Parts: sequence; C-alpha cells; structure tokens
Amino acid sequence: MSKRILFVIDNLGSGGAQNQMTLLASLLSQQSYNIEFFTYHTGDFFKFRLDALAITIHSIPKTTKVGFNVVQKLRRVLKANQFDAIISFLQTPSFYASIAKVLAGNKIPLVISERFISFEKKGTIRYRVKKITHALADFATTNSHHERERLIRKGLTTTDKIKTIYNVVDLIHFEPSTDVKIRNQLLCVASVSSYKNGLCVLEAMNLLKQSDALNFNLSWVGNKVYTIPERAEYIKRMEDKIQDYDLQDHWTWIEPTKDIKSFYHSHDALVHPSYREGLPNVVCESLACGLPVILSHVLDHAILADYPNNGFLFDPAQAQELADRIKSFYEMTETDKNKMRSNCRRFSEKHFSEQRFVDNYTSILQSLTDA
Repeated sequence: MSKRILFVIDNLGSGGAQNQMTLLASLLSQQSYNIEFFTYHTGDFFKFRLDALAITIHSIPKTTKVGFNVVQKLRRVLKANQFDAIISFLQTPSFYASIAKVLAGNKIPLVISERFISFEKKGTIRYRVKKITHALADFATTNSHHERERLIRKGLTTTDKIKTIYNVVDLIHFEPSTDVKIRNQLLCVASVSSYKNGLCVLEAMNLLKQSDALNFNLSWVGNKVYTIPERAEYIKRMEDKIQDYDLQDHWTWIEPTKDIKSFYHSHDALVHPSYREGLPNVVCESLACGLPVILSHVLDHAILADYPNNGFLFDPAQAQELADRIKSFYEMTETDKNKMRSNCRRFSEKHFSEQRFVDNYTSILQSLTDA
C-alpha cells in the first residue's frame, strides 16, 4: 500500500525551498507515494509541477500575523485524513506543522527541513520557536553542512535527529551548452535584498570601470519586492548606485523566469555575492550547466566552488576581491575555462542527482513509518 505524505510550505512561489519541495514531491510520486500539499500564502510559480501530477493542494489564506487560523486549518486537515508522514520546509511552516500535529492528537511522523542559516540568539522568541519545532519533529534535514553543524552546536537538535541532504537538480534539463564562446556577460540570480549583497557587485564593477577593465555586462534575474520596506530601500540604493557610477549600459534587471537555463547558457559565469545562504539552487543549476561560479566565501560555498576547480571565492565585504576574481576569470585561457566548465558538470553529477536526493528522503521516511 502506498504511503500518503502531506507536504507543508508557505507558498508555491519562485523561492529555492519551493523549487526543492516540488521536485521532491514529483520524485516521490514517481515511487508511488501519494502526495498532498498544504499552503497558506499566494504564489504559484512551481504549481505546474503539482498540477502535472494532479496533486491535491489544501490552501488557506493566512489572516493574522501569528497564523492561528493556519494552525487550525492544518489541524483539521490532519484529523480528517490518514497521512503516514508530514514533510515541512522552512521555519514558520515547520512550526505550524509541529503545533498542528500536537493539536490533532496523532503521532504522525514529522520531518522538517531547514533551508537557510540559523542566526537566532539563545533566549530570543525565534530561538524558542525553533527549539519547540525541533523538539516536536521526529527528524530534520538541512541542505548544507554548515547549517546542520550550527543547529547541533546551538543545542536545537542532536546528531542522531538531523542529516544534510544537498539539493537536487534536473541534470537532464540543466545540461551544458554546446556553444561556450565568451560573451562578456556575467549573471546574478537572486531576489534583491541586503543579504544578497548586490551593492558589492556594483562596487566591484565601478572599481573595474575606474581601472578601464569593465569589459562585461551583468544581468540580474530576480524579484524586486517593494512591499517590504527594507527591501524597497535596498533596491533604491542599488538603483542610485547604478546611476551614480554610470553603469546603466552595463546592467540589466530581469524578472524571474521559468526559462532560467537560457541565461546559464548565454552568460560566461555566475556571480553570487550573498552573506547568508542555505544551499543556493542557482549555484547548483549553474554548475550542472557547466557555468563557472564566482562565490562569496561563506558557509558551504567553498565546497561548491571547489576552488580552483569550479570557480572562485571572494570576501563578500571586499568589493576589490570580487573585482579581482572577475578579472582573473576573464584572463584565463580558453583551455582552462573549458576545463573549469567540465569540472562544474562533474561536480553536479556527483552531488545533485535525483537518485541520491530521493533515496535519502525515502530512507528517512521508511525508518519513521516502518518503525
């Protein structure tokens, strides 16, 4: 008899967690798991994957900041259906799932997944919420080694209740381009916010311009969210810098797109300058496409860049370092660039395969549901 799993997440928007969760749902469906979803915010960027498999989606709008109605609705869904397990991604959905599970009065195994960096200080409300969530969950996963180690070190979980599972990439879809000529085009793929660190890219471009070495254009693909004041303020700061440094002819803003592969194929390298991350999907996809990466030297980025095999690392607080790494990339011989492209693809085949990803999750589910 196939097992019935409820996936819990905030929405089906264009975020990395939503991408990974819908990919996991698709892979488990192919292994005869019966999948359903629960969401509470609008966003349907990845809904097409669920629609293709006729996956049921339980959705309720969140009406309060705390989300009491979300917990109540989720509790009713759990009581009205016989699920074999719950999988939740992200901190708030995982908290709602853990509380709803208790209120439903059942012992459904709960697997939570941390997709970002934990920066909560002990004693804060955020820390206590996360502590409760991990205490009520049966198992946890992270998509980076640094986050797993951080959670254990902060006393939020124990080594026997958590595992790192790197992201999955569709290696058939995200394949290298046969046309690898240099186009003098760099790519950033990220929403615009302070922790994504777009100002560092602009400062680096200005430094290169001042030294007469700005020989490329940059495409930034991602959401510009104006409804969150701090994000709106950061967008303005970036747009002002573009004007101040006269970079309009070297910079292009692009809305999120489902055809992101075409951007990996039409650019020379990916620049990812963020301060905080889980495991960036865009970096994983870039590597799968054989696109070299220039990454901030934080968290698991050193593993992804596998310096100097897949790309370069730089201090995200030092725009001059980023400028130097970009210059070094373009000064490489074509033979060395091609070798780096091949290394990127080999790395992705080893670390981001569908089989590795789904086997890790089915192993966890079987251990919890067959106990």
